[in-house]
Amino acid sequence: PMAVVITGAHGTFCAGADISEFATGIHGPPLPMVIASVEASTKPVVAAIDGVSLGGGCEVALGCHFRVASTRSMAGLPEVNLGILPGAGGTQRMPRLIGVEP
Repeated sequence: PMAVVITGAHGTFCAGADISEFATGIHGPPLPMVIASVEASTKPVVAAIDGVSLGGGCEVALGCHFRVASTRSMAGLPEVNLGILPGAGGTQRMPRLIGVEP
């Protein structure tokens, strides 16, 4: 393939982690490793976002080389409202992509 497209289904790109899993442990590869492999891909990786892209899902989209979003898409890092810092580089990637105002 010439590129890789990451997408979701049913109006959700990716809603991130289930907070209830924090107590029992999250399964699968750590998100920072997943995003690092996306960033290191020799093929362009595109996030095709339709609907919500929250928490870890937003961080995955930020780690892609390109992002394409529908008009109904919403992105955010809601874990900060719980006092939890985004754990996969979202706090660094977001300002690099959208800029910051003094």
